[in-house]
Amino acid sequence: MKSLIYDKIRLGVAVLLYLCATSWADAKVKLPALISDGMVLQREQSVKVWGTADAGESITVKFQKKSYHATADANGRWSITLPPLKAGGPFPMQVNDIKLNDILVGDVWLCSGQSNMELPVRRVMDMFSQEILSYNNEKIRHILIPQEYNFHAPQEELSATGWKTLTQENVMDFSALAYFFAKEMYEKTGIPVGLINSSWGGTPVEAWISEEGLKEFPLYINSKRLYEDDAYCSHIKKLEGENFYRWNLSLYRGDAGLHESIPWYAANYDDNSWQTVNMFSQSWGNNGLNPIGGSHWLRQDIEIPQSWNGKEATLRLGCIVDADSVYVNGVFVGTTDTCRCIEIREKQCDRPNRQQRRTTEFRTGKTIQNYLRQRRSQSETGMEIPVRSSHATRSGDDVLLVQTGMPIQRHDSSTAKLFHTGRAMVSRRIKRITPK
Repeated sequence: MKSLIYDKIRLGVAVLLYLCATSWADAKVKLPALISDGMVLQREQSVKVWGTADAGESITVKFQKKSYHATADANGRWSITLPPLKAGGPFPMQVNDIKLNDILVGDVWLCSGQSNMELPVRRVMDMFSQEILSYNNEKIRHILIPQEYNFHAPQEELSATGWKTLTQENVMDFSALAYFFAKEMYEKTGIPVGLINSSWGGTPVEAWISEEGLKEFPLYINSKRLYEDDAYCSHIKKLEGENFYRWNLSLYRGDAGLHESIPWYAANYDDNSWQTVNMFSQSWGNNGLNPIGGSHWLRQDIEIPQSWNGKEATLRLGCIVDADSVYVNGVFVGTTDTCRCIEIREKQCDRPNRQQRRTTEFRTGKTIQNYLRQRRSQSETGMEIPVRSSHATRSGDDVLLVQTGMPIQRHDSSTAKLFHTGRAMVSRRIKRITPK
């Protein structure tokens, strides 16, 4: 009997200690993602440091040999305002039991907008690779704000993210525009630079405005009310997926370039009757007012030097809207990719918006030279290529509808004899969405 009583006492003490430990753990200070290792604080202005804790908990922030104090309010929120600071660093910061390292004080810039701001450094490597690969700067930092939305209320916290130093390991995910801006600013001032990249391609300006700011525009407020219904949002997403599938299937079935006796990407296809155009001209694939939705086929002969025999190569064709497939001598070698990939290539997509890359050896000394770039920004090259449009709606063969412009970065290794002559035929099937 005594043993049973003692066991109950020990159990009660253990439960009490567990509850105390849990309470102590829950009482720990929590900081937002912006306030983390490697952050940059704005110089010469008062700076707010904030977070959450248990109501009534005492908060102490230690920075640059000074201490600042606050108490969490009834909702567990607290904030401390640091006085204006001089540029410099790196410095440590202590917030109760949390230690932050590698903090700089400099100029902090909010980099916001659509796809022009969102465009990452990896997408401009064709033109600026030498400059980018030779530059590192630990005084330039970048934080990428996750692309999330909430129709119920403004977000108070960010998903997992963090500050990244400008190194070769991190630079490919920097906003390209912000990267070049920060680099030039630092070269002029020598002051640390912090980049807060909050951008989302294709978003309307109304999506960035608070409900209060839109109160004079009831149409947008009413639309927002509709999307507060999570079930309705799920239905819209499902319907978009179904429409996307049917649209792709419709174009695939009606695309003559895929279903004629000799497909338009075949090396032996006779394209003499095709119109020859400048790829960057707006005269083709356009009805005079808007781009024509559907498939647009382009073909071009290129010479391959024998000295490249047995070597790997990368085919870079630059950006395209909205998607494309590329064939070399009749063999499919790549497609524009985003976070969504076709099922047979699902295992290759290890992260969203990453350029997929595969290689092939050229047994007979043929390759694609990296300077073959069909970039919209290089229209002065006057590249003339045969083109033909398919009167359909869009395709669902081996690529998905993708975001605006991802460069071709993949080769197919399914054949070791992809290039069998000194001349290679590159066929590019471009797909455009019909404008609404």
